[in-house]
Amino acid sequence: MSVNGAAISAAFGRLAIAGVCRRSLRRDASLTIEGLEHVPSAGATLLVARHVHHLFDGCSLWTTLPRPFRILVAVDWAAGRASGRLLDWACRTMGWPRVLRADAPAGPATTDAVWFRRQATGETVALLRAGEAVLVFPEGFPAVDPNPNPATRRGLDEMLPFRPGFARLVALAEKDRRTRVATVPIGFTYAGGPPWSIAVRCGAPMFLERDERPGAFAARVEARVRLLSGPGVTVRREPGEDRSSAISLDAGYGGDG
Repeated sequence: MSVNGAAISAAFGRLAIAGVCRRSLRRDASLTIEGLEHVPSAGATLLVARHVHHLFDGCSLWTTLPRPFRILVAVDWAAGRASGRLLDWACRTMGWPRVLRADAPAGPATTDAVWFRRQATGETVALLRAGEAVLVFPEGFPAVDPNPNPATRRGLDEMLPFRPGFARLVALAEKDRRTRVATVPIGFTYAGGPPWSIAVRCGAPMFLERDERPGAFAARVEARVRLLSGPGVTVRREPGEDRSSAISLDAGYGGDG
């Protein structure tokens, strides 16, 4: 497909997704949003959001944020070959980086997960260096999930610890010494359901400090997202928990300039 053809397909895709999202929200949710002024109108931006609902989190942002964005998508949840191919086509059409979660209920083959991880890392870094916005959900799994993972099941007032892969993406993008990534924390509060009452709160951009380790930056962003999600929200941590094997998005990526 030509460059113009790909751009036209992506434009139609954005409109189609917006239509589906608006209909779904109108039918099953009421939405309020605060802090849109914190979302930069241009430039490298990483949107880091809490993940509550498998559909409505993305729809809420897709229909309200003041600029277009890409989404880092986990594609391992698609059931069956036909669904997987459709999701893969949609992601490629929209230019959305794709990953396989190593801790998904039906975990992918290791070689597949590593290949997708390397591809997603390179694509996301390139998007950020091109001044685009990318949405990530660092918990990895939503609380309301049509394909629930027993290990990640939780209440609406609980968050999973953030996987620090997103902070590594920021560090990698900034290795060119030209890119400065604005990381926008986004909190969600859900009540009822269905119909759901959804509150979205965008916080002021955060930046990776000089000599700050990605893990420390991820912890700062996680804390801010938790506060934006409401006073009753807590982060669920298991004794001795180590999820680092599931979040190393940059594994094997060598792009540094």
